[in-house]
Amino acid sequence: MDDTTFNAALKHLGASLAAGVIDRQRYRRDLAELLQQQFGCSRVGLWQIFGERGGRVMRCLARHDEGEGASDGGEEIREDDYRDYFAVLVSQGVYVAPDAWNDPVLAPMRDSYLVPANTRSMMDAAFTLNGRTFGVVCCEQTGRLRDWSTAEVTQLKRAAAMITLHTARHERGESGWWDTGQLDA
Repeated sequence: MDDTTFNAALKHLGASLAAGVIDRQRYRRDLAELLQQQFGCSRVGLWQIFGERGGRVMRCLARHDEGEGASDGGEEIREDDYRDYFAVLVSQGVYVAPDAWNDPVLAPMRDSYLVPANTRSMMDAAFTLNGRTFGVVCCEQTGRLRDWSTAEVTQLKRAAAMITLHTARHERGESGWWDTGQLDA
């Protein structure tokens, strides 16, 4: 879909959440599906980051897979196990790995996550508010390598910024949208 249609769909999801037309889990699932379709990748996951630097945990809250459809996720990865990945993602707000299996930053993730999930390429963007990273959207390509274009990375970063705004607005009205309660911390 073109950028205008995608942005309109993203805004509609945020408005539906704010108006109470959909709940936060439906928002997450619909969002993961929209992003998976927009980027034409194999899988999109929405991850929450919680905890303090050095002991943070990322938990998958929703996922959409092109073959399996929607799921609630539930997997966790710990900063203790993937320090370099967390450091780059938090400091740069984005992490792109066209060849995830051979990416040195992702080496600790290779046997525990990437190979079992057949994730060959990744493009991740952080959700950050008031200097605090509280989540990640992760686009994955399975089965083959993928070079993410500059336009795709830019579009994912813009989408992450819009999702951050949806989160902040909803957080003000309902505690725990991402189950963090930490957006102003």
